[in-house]
Amino acid sequence: MSKKSWLMYMTMLLGPALAIGIGALVLLDREADRWGDQLRRDAAFRAGVMAEDLSAALAVQREPLLDHLRGLAGADLGSELARWEAREPLVRNLFVWQRNSGLLYPAPEPSTKTPGFADWRPASREQQRFMQRYDSLFSGIRDWDVVGGGESQGQTGASLLPSQNLKSLDDGQDRRGWKFWYWEDRPYLLGWIQLPHNDLVLGVEVEFVYLLSRVLPAFKSSDYAGHGFALVDASGQIVHAVGNLGGDVAKPDVFVPVGEQLPNWQVGVFLEPTGSQPGRAFFWTALVVVLLLVGATVTGGLALIRQTQRGMLETRQKSNFVSNVSHELRSPLTTIRMYTEMLAEGRVTKEARRRHYLEVVVDESRRLSRLVDNVLTFSRLERGKQRYQTHRVDIAETLERQLDTQLPRLDQAGIPVAFHLEPCWVRVDVDALEQVFLNLIDNAAKYGPLPEQERQNRIDIRLKKDRDRLEIWVEDRGRGIDPGNREKIFENYFRGDEALTADQSGSGIGLSVARALMRAMGGDVRYESRADGGSRFIMVLALASEDIDRAEAGNATPVDLEKERAP
Repeated sequence: MSKKSWLMYMTMLLGPALAIGIGALVLLDREADRWGDQLRRDAAFRAGVMAEDLSAALAVQREPLLDHLRGLAGADLGSELARWEAREPLVRNLFVWQRNSGLLYPAPEPSTKTPGFADWRPASREQQRFMQRYDSLFSGIRDWDVVGGGESQGQTGASLLPSQNLKSLDDGQDRRGWKFWYWEDRPYLLGWIQLPHNDLVLGVEVEFVYLLSRVLPAFKSSDYAGHGFALVDASGQIVHAVGNLGGDVAKPDVFVPVGEQLPNWQVGVFLEPTGSQPGRAFFWTALVVVLLLVGATVTGGLALIRQTQRGMLETRQKSNFVSNVSHELRSPLTTIRMYTEMLAEGRVTKEARRRHYLEVVVDESRRLSRLVDNVLTFSRLERGKQRYQTHRVDIAETLERQLDTQLPRLDQAGIPVAFHLEPCWVRVDVDALEQVFLNLIDNAAKYGPLPEQERQNRIDIRLKKDRDRLEIWVEDRGRGIDPGNREKIFENYFRGDEALTADQSGSGIGLSVARALMRAMGGDVRYESRADGGSRFIMVLALASEDIDRAEAGNATPVDLEKERAP
């Protein structure tokens, strides 16, 4: 083979291959960047939730300290402070300060002018260091309402809590606040409250290490998704870590600030570790090579495009899933928080409205619990970590008990419910069965008939038993499901036609979780369309041999438990 022919052959061989390779590398690199960005957003979201949980736990621990200080204002204030300081492990130091008189407790000299401080005791070594630590604050150099700190021994302390976050109330009410202080490269937390009837400022220095030990159990996530999460202090040191940090923990990949409860502290995220003859013979050889390369190019291109599309679809589905779950979590949490704050602040005086608000809180809590159960179960199923514990139970009694918990919200939605059950003993995982049943009830209640269908939704629950299996029918008179989607509804993240489901919230995993749980227990979940409109979901359970023998022996006496509930 001549050199010219060899170069032509190699060009025909390597040219398309290089083009495919370069194109594939470009596409894969872009896809990797997209996936990496999505991974970072997901990790940042998880870290943000953990930071919010930690901030809430800090508020729960520290605010009662100021409330307790407010209640100590009595005739023997000095003794009361000493007793509380001795028995409360969260308290490191207590103090009483007055603008014109300075520090009254602890005091380096006796003071008999202020009631409650006649019984003077010399300051302990810890109290002396405490007074030195906050000298610029107690001496008046720094004001309580001004951002700043004290200076001593060349060390700078700083209040990192903005003054607009201090509670400045109307006349007749107390003013309070918190200062985050640094002294000798160590953090301290100082809380204060000014009583409305005088100019005394009572305060508490929190035992910071003990406070962290109380709130660190809140620094967790229901699913770390292979990442590691660390609480990083203002100096960049890791205080506490959970999840998978891997081998190198020098620097987190993502940072999320904790918030004003711990200024300059952050949640750091460690992302998861990713020759021939001339003439006519050469012609036919080249032709075959070209055809092979063209075929490989087309096949490889189609495969690459298909894979890229699948990756983009999966990324988009997971992004939508995270977005939907975030919305689903925020909605009930916002409602619960709003109503509980109104009730806690006494802004609701009418008993009927109070009862209504409490019912809404309970309903939203149950909705939140169902969502969390589905997300946790979905995560365990995805990782193959779902565990099952089977017991022999009366299926009718179990389903009836669960249905009773759903009747109030179904009544409120105007959905009649009829259930036709008889005793039947089977061996199942009760928690998994109840979760599947609630998912089907929730699905039937959500997707009622469309306005143009002109019918009322209704839910019927029936129990049908053959010799070797048991079927539980959950029927509704809702909008039904298109024939092309009747198997897709059991796929992860599938929510059907957005035009038909946009009016209802959901994560898109309820039915996939239901089928996966039932199949893991030897059963299944099937869909059938009702002739008179609506849907029928069938839970299939295989009966064990002992259950078949008991039924044939007549040990399970049928009892009519047919009931109906209408709004």
